[in-house]
Amino acid sequence: YKRRVLQIRLSIFSILLMLGLEGLLFFYLYQFNEIFQGEIHYKISVIFPVVAAILAYLAFRNIQKDELLVRAADRVR
Repeated sequence: YKRRVLQIRLSIFSILLMLGLEGLLFFYLYQFNEIFQGEIHYKISVIFPVVAAILAYLAFRNIQKDELLVRAADRVR
């Protein structure tokens, strides 16, 4: 509760990391498909980093709202 700025930074970092992972995954699968001319079958686990990035974004948004609320309350005092 006391380290909201750190939580915001970590959530942004995790979002970027997960989207980068997803980009690398599709890049490598695309390269593999061109080299071996085979079919690629995507599994459900491919979308897990995207879902995690969406949830991390929702967490980021709510942590930021909380931080703004705390700063507004400090201003009133």
